[in-house]
Amino acid sequence: MSIRMPIADLVVKSPIETITQHIAATLEATEALLPFLEAEFSKSWEQAAELHKTVVASEHRADELKAEFRKNMPKRLMMPVSRTDLLRLITSQDKIANCAKDIAGIIVGRRMRFPKPMRAGVLDFVRTSVEAVRYAKEAVNQLDIYVKSGFGQNNLERVEAALARIDEAERQTDTMQSDLRAQLFKLEKDLSPVEAMFLYEVLVWIGDIADNAEDVGNHVQSIALS
Repeated sequence: MSIRMPIADLVVKSPIETITQHIAATLEATEALLPFLEAEFSKSWEQAAELHKTVVASEHRADELKAEFRKNMPKRLMMPVSRTDLLRLITSQDKIANCAKDIAGIIVGRRMRFPKPMRAGVLDFVRTSVEAVRYAKEAVNQLDIYVKSGFGQNNLERVEAALARIDEAERQTDTMQSDLRAQLFKLEKDLSPVEAMFLYEVLVWIGDIADNAEDVGNHVQSIALS
């Protein structure tokens, strides 16, 4: 005799809670970049090395959570959201943490320092990119609440408000990156070609943090409106 289970027993709880833990670790990695760069610019090498360890530890924690999420995500039972969308969301989040680790790694490894006239602008650039990640974290947290609330309209509005803040921060970083690249172009004659090349690359990676935060927002929106 077959046993029929109530539909409620076939639907698992939203796995977004694990994703919120992942974005929290991702934010920790990116937030450490600001004091890391400040230490690097002031030649506080030991402090910079410690902050580099903080970035790496947070990125490793994010990797562990990503692996845990993929291992434990149900494959047969029904979920209130698409598995594919969730995998894309955590992948975009993970790219942010990877960018933070790459930036800190190349800078501490080569003891790189942006030319003095650029440093305030670079710090602002990082600060705004981190803000994009902070808003991405808010969007993911609100998405978790939205799903748990049974997709209530009020909660959707909070998700959309966080998404708008991500988009605004990302637009600001686009302008900042363009301005900093132009500034570096004017100063690169005083740098070695290799040093200039790596500094351009770091600017790209800082911009990638905000771009990936925007991708997180896009996946959040896809899940919320599906």
